[in-house]
Amino acid sequence: MNRHNQQNSLTPKALIYRIVITVTALFIVCLYMPRDERSTYQFDVGKPWRYSQLIATYDFPIYKSTETIQTEQDSILQHYEPYFAIDETVGKEQIEKFKATINGQKPATIPANYLAYVENKLEHIYAQGVMDTEDFDQMHSDEVASIRIFAQNVAKEQPMTQVFSHKTAYEYLIDLGEDSLHYDRRVLRKCNLSDYIVPNLTYDKTKSEESRKDLLSSLSYSSGMVMSGQKIIDRGDIVDKETYDILTSLEKEYTRRNTSKMQTHTVLLGQMLYVALIIACLTLYFNLFRRDYLANTRHILFIASMPVIYPLITSFLIKHNLFNVYIIPFAMAPIFIRVFMDSRTAFVTHVATVLISAISLKYPYEFIATQLVAGMVAIYSLRELSQRSQLIRSAFYVTLASIAFYMSMELIHEKDFARLEYGMYIYIIINGILLLFAYPLLFLFEKVFGFTSNVTLVELSNTNNELLKRLSEVAPGTFQHSMQVANLATEVANKIGAKALLVRTGALYHDIGKMNSPAYFTENQNNFNPHDRISYEQSAAIVISHVKDGLKLADKYNLPQVIKDFISTHHGKGKTKYFLISYKNQNPDEDNHINSYDEIPIGKPTVPEVTMGLSLGVDYAGFDFSAVLSGVANRSFYLNNAAVWALQNNNKVTALAYGAWEKGVRESDATFPRLTTENNLNNYRSSSFWIKNGNFLRLSNVELGYQLPSSVLRKVNIKQLRLYVNGQNLLSIDKLGKYNLDPEVVDAGVTGYPMMRSFNIGINMKF
Repeated sequence: MNRHNQQNSLTPKALIYRIVITVTALFIVCLYMPRDERSTYQFDVGKPWRYSQLIATYDFPIYKSTETIQTEQDSILQHYEPYFAIDETVGKEQIEKFKATINGQKPATIPANYLAYVENKLEHIYAQGVMDTEDFDQMHSDEVASIRIFAQNVAKEQPMTQVFSHKTAYEYLIDLGEDSLHYDRRVLRKCNLSDYIVPNLTYDKTKSEESRKDLLSSLSYSSGMVMSGQKIIDRGDIVDKETYDILTSLEKEYTRRNTSKMQTHTVLLGQMLYVALIIACLTLYFNLFRRDYLANTRHILFIASMPVIYPLITSFLIKHNLFNVYIIPFAMAPIFIRVFMDSRTAFVTHVATVLISAISLKYPYEFIATQLVAGMVAIYSLRELSQRSQLIRSAFYVTLASIAFYMSMELIHEKDFARLEYGMYIYIIINGILLLFAYPLLFLFEKVFGFTSNVTLVELSNTNNELLKRLSEVAPGTFQHSMQVANLATEVANKIGAKALLVRTGALYHDIGKMNSPAYFTENQNNFNPHDRISYEQSAAIVISHVKDGLKLADKYNLPQVIKDFISTHHGKGKTKYFLISYKNQNPDEDNHINSYDEIPIGKPTVPEVTMGLSLGVDYAGFDFSAVLSGVANRSFYLNNAAVWALQNNNKVTALAYGAWEKGVRESDATFPRLTTENNLNNYRSSSFWIKNGNFLRLSNVELGYQLPSSVLRKVNIKQLRLYVNGQNLLSIDKLGKYNLDPEVVDAGVTGYPMMRSFNIGINMKF
């Protein structure tokens, strides 16, 4: 049966995984998309107006650009004067402290004339004002020319050149200037003048901010008005700078007037619907044509990552105004999918990725067309990646095709080479250079998702590879055998249209386990057969063990899983018939010889092989929602305790056993083996019937909360108030429900109390 036409049925668990992946991708993409309202017009300076004549239907101002407003603000703030309060008592206290200190020295070390000199200088310093060092540096950093000093409701202007800091005040005290003939600086240093310099100016934030607002209030945010009925632009007219400002102002006014109709949540709803429809179409494609991919979780995760990563990068560049979206190598996505999967899937996924990314752009149509062309060229030029040079050639073709296509669209609208945006072609060239990084990223995706590219297969099939070289040295006969099998298998694969490179590589490694005991295999023997000295059971065990030994070597050398599959399956489910027949010939009376090799494990380990957890969270407009999913897989339980016995409490038949074997009840639906009146048969017998599937997926926690706006809470003097409702253990998907057992508390046949389902309503309040 063709693998593309297989009807792969999904288990409930697998279906839940895919739903969670889809919903998560939807929320992540839509959460970070820009939601600013945009007009339906697309325009740029120097470009012709593509639409019909535009006439203003209402009056609106011509808003200044952000750059213009910033320039005018900077010009106005040059006259800004922060307010500082002066404490006149500080200077008096420090002068008195200085006089007391000097006069109290016994014997006197400072002449009396120095006392008066320093006192006069201190009075001058504190009259001008001493500012804290941090505030002083901030004023100079902000290039403040003067400040306002107020005392007793009177404010005076003071140039910053006349205001002291601790450092400049000390320098002023020490600097003698023209008085150097009368005073000695060494004597002044003995006075410890630094101890008497204390800031007496305090920054008044309230008055300063009011002054700043008063200055900025004079700033006009518009440069004119457009009156209702006025013609703005006509079809074919070139958009100049003045017209561009008018059109931009029209967009802003349109958004302002329609705020009540176009709320952000409405835009979010539209984006979610748009993305959901595209994802639904992508899922429909897989359901119709690639159900084998849909049944594989690794494939689904890999494909879903593309419509998530690229729209996120696009949204990030748009929000932060970084570079140009044409710099993003969208063609890298179809390259990855083509290398690991097929061309049709690569193109469909690329279309979905581009369409989702395009809704964040101002010019989506040119972007979509250009990226689709780039994607198709990338898929066609890189049908089989086996050499690095192929990727370089593909990047060149993609760049050339993108430039040619974008130029063709520009010439259609501009009709003149002089008006082409040559800067765009630089971004496209950078895009082509970034495509070269697909080669190292291929190895990253191989490790993360467990894929195997042709490049890896080519490297592994090289006979100079460490493992193959060792095989040729340790077991040369096995190496030659593997080479012959590889050549034959390659020819067969080419004839039937299979993956010849994969088949050849797998054939080269299928017998590597023989290296542990090469002499026990015919192709490596030379006139001596060690099997002659051991039993048939030992011989069979050695031959069979080369599969396990091969898998251990594969793990040691990090061989891909697809190669491990060749090692583990190349003997199928057959037996070592030579030794089996030889044994039967020598032991005709032992037709049913059972030993340890006949053991077949039943069920899975009690300890789960896979433990899963998923946490989802959304926070928007004060509302928050979170959910936690948990579960385990590959686990079995053996139920052998009294809770599942049929006869309990003086041999009363439990509800579990009632109707277990009534007419119409299928064997698979039976809750209990057939009862018997004889002691210790079916009633209490240990059997595989009681080995049950212990896998479960549980909705452990769901919480919905709402944070009241701070504007409302301020009126009642509350800092924070959050209302919430949550539920614990709301849903469990498992196979133990009919036994009234909780899979999370069942352990080795011992049952405990089930996990309680609970609901809580609460309030978090902070005063």
